[in-house]
Formats: sequence, structure tokens, C-alpha cells
Amino acid sequence: MKPLYLSLENFGPYRQRQDIDFCKLDDFFLIYGKTGSGKTTIFDAITYALYGKAIGGRSNLERELGSRFSPIGSKPWVEFEFLASSAQWKVYRSLPYKKRNKRGVESEATSEVELYRMNEIGVYEIIADRSTTANQILLDLLRLSADEFSKIVLLPQGEFQKFLEMKTTERVEILEKLFDVGIYDAVTEAARKKVMELEAYLKAKQEEIERISNELGIEPGSRIKESGKAISEFDKRIEESTKDASQLESQIAQNRERLSFLQSMLAAWKNLHEKEELKPVFDKRETRLEAAKSLGELASLAKQVSADYEELIELLSESLQTGTELSKLEAEGIEIKKIQKGLPIVRKKYDNLQRSVALYQNAVNAWNQKEQCESERRQVMQRLDATLQDWEYRQNEIGQLKSSITEIENAIQSEPLAQELFHKIVIADEALKRIETWIEQKEKIEAQRVETLRKIREAEDSILLTNQELTIAERNRDRINEEIRKAQAGMLAASLIPGEPCPVCGARDHPNLAKLEQNAPDDKTIKTAQKAVEETKSSLSAIIQDKQNLENRIEEFSQDLQVIVQKISEEWKGIACEVIGDKSTMQLLDISPSEFVSISSRLQSERRELEERLKSYQHGRKSLQELRKTLDQAGRDLDRIQEEKTRLEMKQTELDAHIDSLGEQIGKEDPRICLKEAEENLVTLHNEIEQIEEQAQKWEIAWSSISIKMDMQLEKIGQKGPALATMVEEFLNEVDKMKVRSLLRLLESPVTSSEKEAPEHEQQAIRPLPDFLTSSGNNAGNLSGCSESIYEPSTRLLQELFALLANSLPHIDRFVPVSGQIMYLSETLEKILSAHRINEPALKALMQEILCSVWTSNRIKEEAREISAFRQSYNEASISYQVLAARAQALSPFNSLSPNSFNSTTLPSSNQSPDRLPQHNQENGDQPKHPEMFDGIHLEQQEKNLREECLSLLERKKSIETEISDLRDERARFIAELDQLRRLLSRRDELTSEYERAIKEFGKHQELSKLLGGSLNPQRKMPFKNYVLGLQFREIAMRASSRLYRMSNGRFLVEADILGGSGNQKIGLELYVLDAWNGGRRPVGTLSGGEKFMLSISLALGLADSIQERARANRIESLFIDEGFGSLDEESLSLAISVLEDLRGDKSIAIISHVDELYSRIPSRIVVKKSVGGSHLELEQD
Repeated sequence: MKPLYLSLENFGPYRQRQDIDFCKLDDFFLIYGKTGSGKTTIFDAITYALYGKAIGGRSNLERELGSRFSPIGSKPWVEFEFLASSAQWKVYRSLPYKKRNKRGVESEATSEVELYRMNEIGVYEIIADRSTTANQILLDLLRLSADEFSKIVLLPQGEFQKFLEMKTTERVEILEKLFDVGIYDAVTEAARKKVMELEAYLKAKQEEIERISNELGIEPGSRIKESGKAISEFDKRIEESTKDASQLESQIAQNRERLSFLQSMLAAWKNLHEKEELKPVFDKRETRLEAAKSLGELASLAKQVSADYEELIELLSESLQTGTELSKLEAEGIEIKKIQKGLPIVRKKYDNLQRSVALYQNAVNAWNQKEQCESERRQVMQRLDATLQDWEYRQNEIGQLKSSITEIENAIQSEPLAQELFHKIVIADEALKRIETWIEQKEKIEAQRVETLRKIREAEDSILLTNQELTIAERNRDRINEEIRKAQAGMLAASLIPGEPCPVCGARDHPNLAKLEQNAPDDKTIKTAQKAVEETKSSLSAIIQDKQNLENRIEEFSQDLQVIVQKISEEWKGIACEVIGDKSTMQLLDISPSEFVSISSRLQSERRELEERLKSYQHGRKSLQELRKTLDQAGRDLDRIQEEKTRLEMKQTELDAHIDSLGEQIGKEDPRICLKEAEENLVTLHNEIEQIEEQAQKWEIAWSSISIKMDMQLEKIGQKGPALATMVEEFLNEVDKMKVRSLLRLLESPVTSSEKEAPEHEQQAIRPLPDFLTSSGNNAGNLSGCSESIYEPSTRLLQELFALLANSLPHIDRFVPVSGQIMYLSETLEKILSAHRINEPALKALMQEILCSVWTSNRIKEEAREISAFRQSYNEASISYQVLAARAQALSPFNSLSPNSFNSTTLPSSNQSPDRLPQHNQENGDQPKHPEMFDGIHLEQQEKNLREECLSLLERKKSIETEISDLRDERARFIAELDQLRRLLSRRDELTSEYERAIKEFGKHQELSKLLGGSLNPQRKMPFKNYVLGLQFREIAMRASSRLYRMSNGRFLVEADILGGSGNQKIGLELYVLDAWNGGRRPVGTLSGGEKFMLSISLALGLADSIQERARANRIESLFIDEGFGSLDEESLSLAISVLEDLRGDKSIAIISHVDELYSRIPSRIVVKKSVGGSHLELEQD
């Protein structure tokens, strides 16, 4: 990733839009500015554009990235263009911010994002406008998270200098933050938990194996054999009992077969006996069936006559009612004609009253118009009075507004002077704060310098003591060497072997050997003395080096103090006039601390007073603007009021003239009373006329309608009457011919005394007739006892209705012939009835009696079906009984009986016709003859004895089956015990196999847990996390060593060492520098400032390379180095710049610093300048 262009607005300290064209900068440039000006904000803007969130200490504080210098409603945004993956990209993001609507209500606007990619023709095309989509595309493009990007691109070089000076254990905490090693602790813990789980699992399996072994006992094999023997014995006993039960079952089956035959024989005998008792009943029913069939032929004619009779009765009743209505209408018509004669007089009176109402209405309209004008005039007068009051009020208000505007304009004339003074005081106040900060730094550095001088004096004392110790150690070493030289002859003589040549002179004879003194030093004493000298020299070199480092720090403190004093002097010169006035020539050091505090307090007080004054001026300007707006509005309102006043005065004059004109037309009396009386009289007359006309119209309609109805009814009577007379005569002739009375008596008589014992459907077929049919023909009132399905006859008579109808007709010419026809019909019917010696009520009773006595076709069919079914069932019962009796003779105990014992004449023959039942000769007393053993009593006794024998056999069989069930239950118990033993043995073998597999798995996991807990390094027993940290630390050191070697022209290499870390002990991360010039291994503390800078930048770059390689990210072609240059001297700073310039070929380098020396040394710069209104950027190129 290589940056191209950055734009931002209302972001951090930048209120106005700022643009940075990275293409105009060199590969090595500086971001320069005072502390807090917003240098690092440039990198924050790049990170937010790429990832949409803040990082580092500002994580989850994206809403705080907006500029505090911008007013509410200003939209903070950033736009970043860059190269990545051989393509040019642009991303735009806005931050969440607060905004106000037109009513002043605050709301929060959400963030926005747009991601573009440049196409082949050099135009950006949008590819994402949603946060999730854009973030994923950018993440796939860079292959770095936000945290990884910040660690790779923004190198806190100053932090790595602190890293070098930290204790070895403190460096571990830094690396744990840079690399997430929590997963390795989790892996170690997971392995430990797995071991614990397996331990618990093994313990549970072992306990279960012990429990099963206890249940099995000592010899489970012998228990299995005993259970098998017991099961075989049970099988043998069950087989014997089953044979006994089978024999009983055969015997019971035979008895059941005999019992079934006896039961069939008994049922056949009972059935035949019942049929013989019912036979006389069905003979009588057959006779009645024939009578019912004959009566049914006459019933259809009676039904037709009865229906026509009732229809004519109903028609005569309706005609009688219609005639009565015509007579009433005739009387009403006479009265209506009398009323219609006075209708013209009423109409004339109505017309005159209408004309009077029209005149009164015109007068009322004029009267209402006059009252409306008077009301409107009163409203105009009221509005005119209110307008005059409003006009006076506006005149006074305008005068007051002009006075207030003049006062405010005079008051805010001094605002520019106050603003200028406030600006000077703010600058002076900020300068004083910076001076206070620098004075504190100066005091701190002086204290450090005093402490360092004390340490130098201590080092000098240590050097003197160490020199003395070195002298003593060297003298002791020389003395031992001299003693060794003197004792060498004795040691050589002691080593000579007789006969062997001397290594010095070569002689084989050794006549006068030198003697070895007893107190001569040995090799151990020599090495101890030499080691003491070397250790003392090493301590002396270290103390001298520490003293040299302390002297270097004294020089650094002096330089820092000189820089601080110079800055304080420059700041003081700029604000002295505003701070102390006439004493501006005084130096800051000449002012006492109390005077300095007093000056600061006075500035703060003046600043607050000026802030209040400026606020009042601002409020005054707003008030002045509002007053001017109010004055303009008041002027417009005054003009509008004047126009309204003129218009109302003209309206008043017009209304006065119109009211006078209307008063002359209508006078002073109210015409509405006369109008009301005339309208009421008009409504009364109108209703009276409408009522007369409506009555006449209704009478005409009613007379016409009822007359037509009467004609139709009389016409139907003329048709129905003669036809009915003919049918009545035909019906009476048939009655006499068929002797209906005898048929009715036959149907009335009961069947037999045993009828109640017949089945329900047979009882319905032979139910008795109603009582009223047995009475005389004149008993017509008893017809209510007939079935509800029969038509209920009318109680009125035809002759009576004929007479009433003839009398009810109106006495007009058109109805005179009709009356004669009606009376003729009455006389004809009377003659027919007299000829057959019957009156009209008796005729009705006779027809009703026939209709109630007649059987329906369904009843006739049902009766015939039942009689036929009885015949068939009687024949079947007889045949069945004969067959069973024949079988009974061949069976014991019936085989002693002779077939001749049966009286064959008493049973029906199978060849007998089913249409007619055999008749019993009841007079001779013939009864069926059966043997004694075949009667019902004997058969029932035999069936009872055989049933008891079957029950006895069943009890014996049940006892044997119970014994078999008990034996099987006991056998099942032994089988269950045997199965349980076998399952327990199988389960124990299975558990043993699982236990052995778990033991192996436990060993593997236990070994892994121990390994992760500290067996990777057998000498130190280091846990897994510490081991990984050590590897990562060595990897960073290796990468840093490669870069440091190039930076130092092949002189320095970095070596990492891991200290401690066994068990839960924290490891220590130690760094050494290998110096190729002297071959020595130097601690980091012995390096100079420039050498430390090279080491720190090498470590930072090594960390970035390691993270980038682990993330497999695309190549990052830019690097931002934040601070860390303030403590370098001029020579070290030059070296640092040279080192960074050498990196340019690798990537673009940007240094973020406030150090002035860097500003003069680096020609390509982004200068950040801060002010009261916010910071701004300037690009400089020397």
C-alpha cells in the first residue's frame, strides 16, 4: 500500500479542509509541528479511512475524532487515495456527528462510506457504499487488521527506546500485548483439562468394573451351570403338564359339541312351539287384509269428494267475506260523494291564502336584510375601535424600538478593541502555561543532573577502591607465579621416572633430585588468582563505562537545559509587554515565583472578564438584529392598520345608507308574525284537500279490486258446485253397492286374545279401529280421534254457506242473477242426499270414517309380507326340528327311541305349499305328539347336566394351566438370572477393553500436557507460552540483527537471550549487541545514543516485518516513525537521519517529530501549525 492523496475536514484539530499530496513529497519527509498540533492525527485519518475506526488509545472513540473547533452540524470526513495490488483506490468516510434541524432539535447523523477503484480510462468507479462491504473489500486488499496495520506502518520508535531500557521481565508484558499469546495458555489449559477428564473417566471405569465383579461373585461359571440344569428340569415338568391339559381340551371339545347339539335341538323345539301358537292370529289377519284391499278402492273416490267438498266450502267462505266487504264499501261510497261536493270552495280559499303568504315573505326578507346590516354595522364599529387602539400601540412601540437600537449601537462600538485585547491575553496565557511546563522540565532535568553528578562521584570512589583491589589481586597473582617458578624444579623432579630420560637435560640418571616444598601452590590456586584479577578488571571497566555514560548524560542534561532556557526566553520576550507592562525589560529569572503566580492569576481574571464582555457584545449584536427585524415588522404593521382603518370607515358609511333605505320600505312592525299565521292556515287547507282526494282514490281502487275478486270467486263456484254434486251421487251409489258398513265392522273387530303377545310390528298390523267408527253416522263430532295424517273436515255446511252468500251480495243489478244460481245449487245437492237417505253431516262422517279406516299401500304390502314371512318361517322351523329329531335317534342317549315316536301329522311337510298354513282341528282337540325325551323340559335337563360336566373339566384344565404358568415364571426367573450373569461378564470384558484403551490415551495426553507445561526446554522446564514468546522474541531479534548489521556497516549484530521462565515464573527477555570490532558481547546499556537509536529502529522494523509476514499482507510501501528523536545529540541525530535515508529504497519514510533540528535537516516537510481556531497544514519543499 502506497499513499497518494489525503483530504480531511472537521477532523481532529483541523476545522477547515486540508489536503496532502504525497506525490509532491520526497520518499523521506518530515511531519513537523508543536506538541498537540495534530501531527499523529494525519495517521489517524488514514487509518479511519481504511478501517472505519480509531486505534490505539482512541479505540472505540470514533465520535471523539470530530473537530472540537467546528460548530454543531459540521460534517467530519476524510478521503484517502492509495495504490494497492496494482490498482488505484479511493475511499471516503464520514464520522457520526450531531446536527440540528430547522427547529433546533439535535439528532445524530450516521457515518457514510464510499469505496472507488480507478478503471482502465483513469476514472474512479464506485464499487461499495455500505460499511460492511467496503470494510471486507479493504481487509481482503490489505490483508491486515487495523491493529496490525498500526503496528506495521506507525512505528513508535520512542517506545522501542524505552523497550531497550526496560527490565527483562517488563519486556515480556510489551511482547504479550504485541502478540496474542493467550491461545497458547488456552491450549495448555485444554491439555491439562483433558488429562483431568481422562483421570475421572478411568476412575469411573475402574469403579464400574469393581462393581460388576462384586455382583458376579467368586465363581460365576458354576452359577451359570446350575441355572442351566434348573431350566432343563422346568422344561420337562412343563411338557408333562401340557400333555395333561391337551387331553382335557379334547374331552371338553367333545362335550361342547354335544352341548351345542342339545342347545340347537332345544332352540328348534321352542321356535316351532311359538310358531304353532301364532298360527290362528295370522289366519285372522289374512281375512282382514282382503277387507282392507276392497275398502281401499272406495277410499280414493271418498278422498276426491272430500277434497272437492272442502275446497267448495273454503271458496264459499271467501266469497262470503268478499260480499261483506262490498256491502261496506257501498255505504262508504255514498259518504265520500257527499264530501266531494264542497271541494271547489276549499280550493278557492287555498289559492287566496297562497298569494298572501308570498307578500308576507317579501316583507320578511327585507326585514332580515335590515337586521343583518345593523349587525354588520356594529361589528364594523367594534373593529374600527380596535384598529385605532392597535394603531396607537404600534406608534409607541416603534419609538421604543428606535431608542433601544441607538443604545445597543453605542454599547458595541468598543467590541473590536476588546477582541484584540482578548486575543493578546489568550496568547500570553498559553505562553505562560508553556513556560510553566518548561520550568517544570527544567527543574526535573536539574534534579536529574544533580542525581547524576552524585552517581559520578560514587563511580569515582568505586574506581579508586577497584584500582586498589586490582593492585592487591595482581600482587597476589605475581607472588603465586613466583612461588610456582621456584617450585617448578621440585615438581619436575617429582615427575621423573627412574631409567627414563629427563625432559630438560635428557639424562637417564638422576643422582641429586630437587625437593618439592610442602606449601607450593597448585593449579587451582593459580586459576583462582588469575580469575580474581580478570573479574576485578572487568568490574573496573564496567564502572568506568558507567561513569562515562553518566558524564554523557550530564552533557545531555546541559544541552536540554540550554534548549529549555532559550525557549523560555523566546516565549517571555513575546509576551512580556502584555504580562508586566512597564517592567517588560525585566528578565523572567528576575521575577519571583509569587510575582509569576500573581501575573498568571491576573491574566486569568482579565481573560474571564473579556470573555464575559465578548459574550455580552455577541448577545447585543443578536439583540440588535432582532430589534431591527421587529422595527421593520412594526412599520409594516402600522401601514396595514392604517389601510384597515380607512376601509372600515368607508364600510360604515355604506351600511348606514342601506339601513335607512330598508326602513323606509318595510316600516317599523315585524312582518314575521303575520307570515307564520298565514303559513299555518295554508298547511291546514292543503292537508284537508289531500285527505279528501286520497279517500276518494282509495275507495275507487278498493271497489274495483274487490268487485273483480267477487266475480272470479262466483265464476269458480259456478264451476265447482255442479261437479261436486255429480261426484257425491257417484260416491253414494258405490257405498250402497259394496256394503261398506260390513267391511268397516270387520276391520273394527280384534284379531285374537293373544294379540298382545305378538311382536311389535304385528301388533301395529292388528291394532283396533277408532271408537267413533263404530257409532252411528250422525256422530260427526268424534272425527278428532282419527290419525293426524287425515285431513281435518270443516265444521260448516254447504247449504248454510249458500244461503249466507246469497244474502250478503250487494243489491245491484249485476249480482241478482248470481243469487238465483247459488240457490239452485243448494237445492240440487239436497235432492241427491235425500235420494240416498243421508244428510250432509252424515255424508261427511262417512267419508271421514272410510278415510280413517283405509290402509295405506305400504301397510297392505307390509301386512302381506309379514303373513308370507310367517308361513315361510313356520315351514323352516318344522323342517329344522324334523332333521334334528332324526339325528337325535342315532345319538346316545337317544338311540333307544323309535322314529315312529314322532307324530308326523303334527309337523309341516316340506312339500306343503307356503301360501296357506295348515289348519288345526281345534274342535277334535288334535295336538302334536312328541316323545317324552324330546319335550322342552327333558332337553333343558340334559343341557344343564352336560354344561356342569364341561365346567368341571374346565376347572381341572385351569388348575393345570396355572401350574404350567407358575413353572414358566420360575423358568423365566432362572433364564433372566442366567442372562444377567452373561451380560455382566460381557460388560466387564467390554469395560476392561475400554479401560486399557483409555490408559493408552491417558498416557499420550499426559505426556502432551507435561510437554506443554514445560518440557520443550529440558534444562529450564519452560511452559508453552513462554517458549512461544521466546521464539517470537528471537525472530524479532534475528530480523532486527539483519537490519542493524546493514545500518552499522557490518559492526553490530543483535543477540536475544531468554532468562528464567520455569514453572509459573516470568521469563526475562535480555538483549545483547555483538561488536564485530572487538569481538565482545555488549549489554544494551553500554551503547551510545546513536547506537541505541539504530538498535531501536531495527527492532521496530523487525517487529513490522514479523507481523506483516505472519499476516501474509500485501507489501506496505510507507512507514511513519513517531517521535523518539528529542534525546539525540547532533552527531547521533545525523546518524539517525542517515540510517533512515538508507531505508528509502525499501519504502517511503515519514518522521513525526517536533524537534527543530530535524526541520532544518529534512527538506521535504508537512508543517502542522496550530492556532486558536484550529490547526492547518502546509507542504514545504526546500
